[in-house]
Amino acid sequence: MDTGQVLVEDIVRNDWATFISFLRMLDQSIYPKLTIHLVLDNGSSHVPKATRAWLAAHPRFAVHHTPKHAS
Repeated sequence: MDTGQVLVEDIVRNDWATFISFLRMLDQSIYPKLTIHLVLDNGSSHVPKATRAWLAAHPRFAVHHTPKHAS
């Protein structure tokens, strides 16, 4: 079911609540049996406890972090 569709969202704030809202949109928009791979930097919205807890509760999201001091 790979459609090649790109899902984007303009944001006003770059915080964990906005990021989790985006993850929810992805979760609802992508066929439920597919794994969603995320490649994330270590930005402030990607690493707080709330984001880690949400991702832990949604195992279809496979998280891949870039190295901490990568440019």
